[in-house]
Amino acid sequence: MQQLLKILSNPYPVSAVPRTPNYKSNTNLFNLELHRFEHLTAIHLIMIKIGGYILSFKDAVSWARRRYPDLDIYDEGLIPNIIEDHLLSAEGMKVICTVTIREDRKLFCVFVTHIADDPYATQTHFAPFPLDDRAISLRQKLFPLKEDSDKLEFVTISDPSDKGY
Repeated sequence: MQQLLKILSNPYPVSAVPRTPNYKSNTNLFNLELHRFEHLTAIHLIMIKIGGYILSFKDAVSWARRRYPDLDIYDEGLIPNIIEDHLLSAEGMKVICTVTIREDRKLFCVFVTHIADDPYATQTHFAPFPLDDRAISLRQKLFPLKEDSDKLEFVTISDPSDKGY
C-alpha cells in the first residue's frame, strides 16, 4: 500500500524520469519492464481477441423472436443486451453477446465462446480460435434449428473494442 501511495504522490510524470538504456522501474507494481531509450518509451501491449458465432442484427432479431416468442424486443438496436439478459434470467446461461462492426460497416452480434490475451496478435495477424467442444455445445444449445445454424459463422476477432462499442 505504501508503494502505491508513493507512486500516486509522485509529482513528476513518467517522461520526467531520467532516460537511460534498459531503465527498470522499481515502482511498477506489475513488474512490466519499461525499455527507455533516448527519445522513446515503449511498453508492449497485449491484444485481446474474442471468438464465437456471429449473426447480423437482422438475423439475431429473427432468431430471438423465433426462439423466444414472448421476449419483449423493445429496441432492435439493443438486441445483444436483450439476448444476454434473457439467457441469464430465463435459462441461467452466462453467454456474452456483444457487438462488432464488419468491414462493410454493418453491425453484427457475436455470441462469445472464447476470450484471450494474445501478446503476439495484431489487428490483422493473429491465431484464430479452434472450433472446440465448448463452441459446438453452445451452438447446439442456442441454435438447434437448421435455419438458424446455417446463418452462423465461427469467427475470431482481434481487438474487439476497436470494432464495436
